[in-house]
Amino acid sequence: MKGAGPRESVVAGLAKVSRLILAAGAIMTAVFFGFATDPDPIVKIFGVGRGVAIMIDVLMVRMVVAPAVMTLLGDRAWWLPGWLDRVLPRLEFEDDEEAEEPEEPTEEPAERRERGRRRAPLPRTRPAPADADG
Repeated sequence: MKGAGPRESVVAGLAKVSRLILAAGAIMTAVFFGFATDPDPIVKIFGVGRGVAIMIDVLMVRMVVAPAVMTLLGDRAWWLPGWLDRVLPRLEFEDDEEAEEPEEPTEEPAERRERGRRRAPLPRTRPAPADADG
C-alpha cells in the first residue's frame, strides 16, 4: 500500500490475509486434534496441547496482538536498520494495476545495483588437511 499510513496499512493487510490465517490455523488445529483419538495418553496430550496452542496463536497473537503492536508503533514498525538494508538484496515488485512507464536509466543496471552497497565478506575456508599416509 504505497502512500498509506501505518494504521491503514495494517487494516488493509489484515483484511486481505485474515481468512487465509484463520483457514491455515483451523486446518492445523484439526490435524493436531486428530491426535486426541490415539489410545496413547502422551500422543493425546501432545495433540490437544498443540491444537490449543495453535488456536491461541492464530486468534490472539496473529489477529489481535501483532496488528495492535504494528498500529501502536506506527512508522517505527516499518523501520529497517541501515546495516540490514545494506546486507539484504534489492527486490523490486511491480503491480499490474500500478504499472508505470519505466524511466530511462541514466547508468548501467549493475552499476545502479551496486551503488552505495557493500558486499558481505566471503567466509575464509581452509584447505583440506593433507593425508599423512601420503
